[in-house]
Parts: sequence; C-alpha cells; structure tokens
Amino acid sequence: MIDDHLSRSTLDAPGDRRSVVAVHKIKRHDVVFTTYETLRDYQLSFGKIDWAVTVFDEAQKIKNPAAALTDAAKGMKNSFVVALTGTPVENRLADLWCIVDTVQPGSLQTLKEFSHAYEKPSDDQDVKLDELYRKLTDDSPGVPCMMLRRLKREKLDGLPEIEHAPAGFDNLSPCYNEGLVRFMPDAQAKAYEEAIELGRRAVGDGQGILQVLGQLKTISLHPYERRDEPTGQYIKDSARLAATFDLLDSIQRLGEKALIFLESRKMQKVILEMLKERYRFSTQPLLINGEVSGEDRKARVNRFQAKSGFDVMVLSPKAGGVGLTLTAANHVIHLSRWWNPAVEDQCTDRAYRIGQRKGVKVYYPIAVHPTIGLDSFDVKLSQLLARKRSLWRKVLHPSALMDNDIDELFASTVERVPAEETERATARGFVLDSDADAMEPLQFERWVLEKIRDLGFVIDSTPRTGDAGADGIAMSKDLSKYPNLIIQVKHSQRGANLGKEFVEDVFRAKDAYKLKRPVKLVVVTNAPDFTEVAHEYAKSAGILCLSRRNIGDAAMLLRR
Repeated sequence: MIDDHLSRSTLDAPGDRRSVVAVHKIKRHDVVFTTYETLRDYQLSFGKIDWAVTVFDEAQKIKNPAAALTDAAKGMKNSFVVALTGTPVENRLADLWCIVDTVQPGSLQTLKEFSHAYEKPSDDQDVKLDELYRKLTDDSPGVPCMMLRRLKREKLDGLPEIEHAPAGFDNLSPCYNEGLVRFMPDAQAKAYEEAIELGRRAVGDGQGILQVLGQLKTISLHPYERRDEPTGQYIKDSARLAATFDLLDSIQRLGEKALIFLESRKMQKVILEMLKERYRFSTQPLLINGEVSGEDRKARVNRFQAKSGFDVMVLSPKAGGVGLTLTAANHVIHLSRWWNPAVEDQCTDRAYRIGQRKGVKVYYPIAVHPTIGLDSFDVKLSQLLARKRSLWRKVLHPSALMDNDIDELFASTVERVPAEETERATARGFVLDSDADAMEPLQFERWVLEKIRDLGFVIDSTPRTGDAGADGIAMSKDLSKYPNLIIQVKHSQRGANLGKEFVEDVFRAKDAYKLKRPVKLVVVTNAPDFTEVAHEYAKSAGILCLSRRNIGDAAMLLRR
C-alpha cells in the first residue's frame, strides 16, 4: 500500500532526484495500492512503470478533464485498464466521456466532438442519449462492450426488499397528513408565504434564483433557528420534523436503527440535542459530517454497528454518502433532499448493501403548504428528483440538477403561485354582506368552503348528489387547534331564520364520513339566525350553527 505517509519515505519528493530509486522500490511488488492524491503528486514516478493492469476504483474521481488528478490517471502506461464507479454521470455527460477516455482513449472522439453530439440541447436529445447508451453497452459477438452496468437490485442475489415512501403525489388526500406528507403549521406556512413574496422581488432585483430556492428549502425544513424553545414546540412548528419524530417513535418501538441524512450543520446539532432529550440517550447520538476525521468515522461506524436496540445516526449526505457500511440500520430518512438523486442513492446504500439482513425502508418527509398544495417546494423538488433519477438510470442522463432544472423548479414553486394564493392564506375574516345574499346557492357554498380553507383546513368537496347531508369535509392540519369538520351550507334569500330541518341533514352525514377524531358538525347560512327549536336540536346533537349572528367569530367557534 502506497499512501501519503509511505510516500515521504519511499517515493521521490516532488522536484528531487530520487525518482529512479522510488521506481525500483515500487517495482519490487506485484500489486500496488495507492490513492488518487498520491498518484497525482508522484505521477512522474508512477508514469515510468509499465503496468500490466490498472484498476481505477471510485472512478468518478477522474471525471474532470481539467484536473491534475485526471491528467495523472491518463498518463499511466497500461496494457489493460478497468474503471469502476457507482456514479459515472453526475454534473454533465463530460463526466462519462472523461472516464471512458481514460480507459479507451479516443473511443468517444474528442471532448469537443462528444459535447457537440450529446450535450447540446435539442428536441431529440433523449434519443441521442439512448443511442449513446446502446453504443457503450453493445456486446456484439467478438466485440467486448465498453461498459458493463449493473444495478444491485437487479443483479445481486440475497439482498432483502427495499421500500421507498412516499411513492408519489397524485393528490393531497387528507390521510397524508398522518404520514410522511404533512401540512405546514401556521408559523411555517406564514414564513413560506413571506419567502415567496420576497423571492419574487429579490429575483427582480437581481438576486440569484438558487438563493431564493435555498431559502424555501430551509423554511420547508424549519421556519426559524432554535433558541430556547421547548423540544416539543420546535418539532411541532415544522411539518417535516413532526413527521420524522413520529416515525422515529415507531422505529423505537420496533427496537430498530435509523440513519438521518441532513446537510445543514446547524440543524444537525439541533437534531442531535432533540434526539438525546426525546429518547433519553445517555450520550448524544453519533454524527458523521465533513468535520469528522477518517479514524473517528471508522470508530463511530463500529460503535453504531455493535450497539443493540434502538439508535439513530445523523450524517451529512456528502460525507456519509460513500465508503461506509451501516447495515445495523434498516431505516433511512432523507430529512433534507440533496440536489442530486445519485448522491441520495449512495446515502441509502450505506444501509442497503451486502450484510443487510432486514428489509430496508427509505423515507422522504414532505412539507406541504395548506393552500399552495401541490406547488409547494418539497413536492416539486421530489417530483423533479424522481424524474432525474429515472433518466439517470435509464439513459445515463446527468443526475445533478442543471440550470434548466433550477429554472423549472423556480417557475413551478415561485412564479406559478399567484400572489393572491399567499394573500388568501392569511385571510381570517367571515363577512356576510349583500354580495353573499346575491350569490347562487352553489356559489355561496364554494365561498364558505374557501373561507374555511383560509383558516388552515384542507377542503374536500362532497359529490353533488349522494352527499349524505354534507357539502364539504374540512381536514384540520392541527387537531390540537381545530377538529375535522363535516359542513352543511344553506343559502337563504327569504331573510327568515332557519328551522330544525335544515340542521338535521348534517347530523345524518356523521356516520357516512369516517374521519379521525375529533370531528365537529357545522351548518353555515347567510340567514339572520336559526330558530329556537333548531338551536335546541343542534345543542343536543353537538352541531355548531353559524349565521349572520355569530359568523364573524367563526375562527374562535370552530376551535376545539
């Protein structure tokens, strides 16, 4: 093994005259292991040797055509060359060209010719990439293919199942709010709205789009830095943290282990503190990030692997994405998303590798703004990364987000959301006036449901026929603040109080809609009030009646 330590005593120091002696010492060995950095620093010595076989492991290290490390690798005299990598294409297709050109120089023409053929945007770019893939993997008789590509999920026997959740976002069913997809609480939603408005103005003033998206990404994890807030309150103010710690509670009950991947070093420290407090660990859980040395990393991995029962390790995606075996964990939580799905997959593979005995579950907690919904940053980023991952696996498309991807993400999360959406989210008043009286019944119904949405509910309209006595279902995003609602809306043009028969409908709907408790039955009307008999019936049946008399206090009356 030749590394930086041995180089000081065995190899020529750069610029001195002992290179011949160093070469002789290397030639004494049949097999030589070294690092890329040592190869770069002493390439003149290595370059004087005729190597029978050169193997470049983790070959993504030589993907940069302009790097001295790549020049050193290409400068070796080889009879046979093999390159192995899990990420041949990350930032651009030139990554792939550089690796292939190191193994088979000239097989993909010059970099300029390759880039013109395959990297230049065009309507048929996907077709060209497919052609490139076939060229690289062509195994015609008598012609060995340039590239063998194997996905371990397809080729490696003996690995357990792996499950990713959530799988998609076809809709925002209220049941999502009990799993990994959560609606932002008030503080987070308000901060998100403000960030969108500031982002629009900032980009107009010349601020970078990436900076705006970075702010949305930060707020979608948590709207503020922790100071003296109790752990429970700090978790409650973040949709993603609430989902993550509920998940960790379940993992603790199973007595299993989890890996949490998170890039922010500030938030890493906060998470470690909260984990120690919530689960009463005697010491803080282990952390691996760029500040942890190689020897310390190895020791922490060994401790994590050896410990029995429930445990959690927090890792930075880049520092913990390669070179670690953490098969003691079978739960992987991507608390914040990396901009590159190939890096995320490398992180997941710390647990999903040879030696894993249990099924591995991978989780992506998602924060959804209650009114912006499917145009929320977490949802759009998740969809974009899923598409990039699919293209990368299928046709070697670059896995990292490119400029056009960033533009698309900005357009779908900031520009596409009308200003009135964020303004609407802060509306809190119910005002019944002549405009409400002039509405058609269906129009009034929609108006009422929209006002209830503005209070922080997720609305699901019921069928026009067969609604079982309900015009809408309102799912609370915070059951400690508001219950779930079953709503009946009655529009009146007669100016008279509504009788008992108008209240009975919603009571019949109670058993037709199976909602998580607590549930409140509500009747809303533009009429002056309800009759005394209607009020008595509503009281006995637990129904809230909102009319001109009290609708201005709806926000307070709808609370638990």
